Amino acid sequence: MHIMKLSGPFGVEITSINLNALSKDWFISLRDALFSYGVVVIRNQSLTPDAHIALAKRFGTVDINRFLLLSRVIPI
Repeated sequence: MHIMKLSGPFGVEITSINLNALSKDWFISLRDALFSYGVVVIRNQSLTPDAHIALAKRFGTVDINRFLLLSRVIPI
């Protein structure tokens, strides 16, 4: 995992990371970067809806936007 500051006043880009195989230690580094810099950019990831929800749940409770119409129901 490599963390680079973005050119603006906040945010970082993280490279050399696979969100589909994120270890506990790498998740902690990702979470710490998000809390420290406010914005984290991670490019070129291919997550299924289930994997995306599983990752989101590692950060805490997932808040469902009831006003968003989904093309399919994804249980959370």
